[in-house]
Amino acid sequence: MNFGKIIGEPFEEYFANQCVGSHRLNDALPRPSVYYANHIAKTAPERDDSAAFAFGRLFHALALEGEGAVAARFAVQPEGIDRRTKQGKEDYAAFLFASEGKQAVKQADIDLAWLMVGGIRAKPAAVKLLSRGGPEITFRHQLPMFAVQARVDWFDGEDPAGPLCVNVKTVETLEDFDKQYVNYHYYRGDSFYRMVVAKVLGVESFVPQMVNLVVEKSPPYECEIRVPDAEALEVGAVECMKRLTTLARCYESGVWPGAPDGSRTISLPMWMTKAIAEGRTP
Repeated sequence: MNFGKIIGEPFEEYFANQCVGSHRLNDALPRPSVYYANHIAKTAPERDDSAAFAFGRLFHALALEGEGAVAARFAVQPEGIDRRTKQGKEDYAAFLFASEGKQAVKQADIDLAWLMVGGIRAKPAAVKLLSRGGPEITFRHQLPMFAVQARVDWFDGEDPAGPLCVNVKTVETLEDFDKQYVNYHYYRGDSFYRMVVAKVLGVESFVPQMVNLVVEKSPPYECEIRVPDAEALEVGAVECMKRLTTLARCYESGVWPGAPDGSRTISLPMWMTKAIAEGRTP
């Protein structure tokens, strides 16, 4: 396994190792036992590859790497095959054989990805953002107890304002992104990426820039550049450090705490108690 800044590492190699990435970091708290079950003992069922993640890989390949990458890693499912019939089963088996090692996608997904790429190309600022640098760059760093890694969708190491990391996010509408940034902990992911990139490059943690290029999956297929503010990155950094410190303690001791042995109070959310106090129906 390589460390440092790595160009051209296949997706399979990146995801197959035991390094801690932003998604694994989410499992460290509040119960480290969840992390242990998912990523060390691997007793938890593997998570199915969702349609959203599959489409995300297709769109990233087309938008950031081009048609050649799509042709190399994806195969369009033939239409009109009735897999209930003998001939249909034979035709589909032939398709699978011819496209071995590739991800099967529908033509509708290809068409949608092109519409979204058109949205990027229609915005000069987005085109400029991706005009220098390269896609899918891995950054990997060894900490005392484990290694951390981040795969940056697009990285520009020559930006005058500092190393530039671009995360490409897809949403149904641009208006959805603010809520998703909080609910899906994107702010934590941005902070983690910045920390790992800074470690690899040997710079202060605040030096790398983090930018989100947000692209719509529905008409008018527009895109927007969203930059996290200092507070979002600071909160994310604090949450990351709590999780990294917890993981280091667990790896060193071999103890992975789970749910507490005892009772805990459960309360109504503040918005509900406020509504009741004001005489409103929650």
